[in-house]
Amino acid sequence: MVANSSTRRGSPTRLGRISRGSLKLSVDAQAFERLALRFRKEWGTAQSGVMVGARSRVTLESLRERAYKLISDIVTAERQDIFDELIDYYGCRGNSSGLGEQYLKKGLRALFPGREIDRRRRLEWGNEFEYAYGHSVSPEMLSAFIRGAGSRLVIQKKLVEGYVEPGFQSRYHLTITQAGRVWKRIYR
Repeated sequence: MVANSSTRRGSPTRLGRISRGSLKLSVDAQAFERLALRFRKEWGTAQSGVMVGARSRVTLESLRERAYKLISDIVTAERQDIFDELIDYYGCRGNSSGLGEQYLKKGLRALFPGREIDRRRRLEWGNEFEYAYGHSVSPEMLSAFIRGAGSRLVIQKKLVEGYVEPGFQSRYHLTITQAGRVWKRIYR
């Protein structure tokens, strides 16, 4: 089922589109895409500052927590192949091959395949998500954890070094090879 839309070819805003040329999405990827479409709509609303509902305003912080929950749940279920499928499907610039095992960053790329979110924010959120997920932080505690961990540059440095915050157990394992130190992500 393809919705009538005047959006550009390959745009993630087309509702109901399940195939593009010879590429077809799996059922799981279609389900993720339906959630992502709703999420992107709320993201646009939050960016414009429009009230959603009579009582509550969707905040960027709450959307960040919901994005983290959605993406981390898929990674925990070991279904991160959905992200690669959607990134290939939309033909995102700078494909996912450079992201390696950074599944939460791939999830953000799949959630925002277009230009809905700028590169700086996607990098910042990706580092925050990777760092929080490595410490088994729940989505409800994401904002507090990030505030306690430091600025985006501090988080990026801690992520590269494999730093573990006091009181947490890491999902990372240090492997020493001839090439040097390698932090292997162990997703549980």
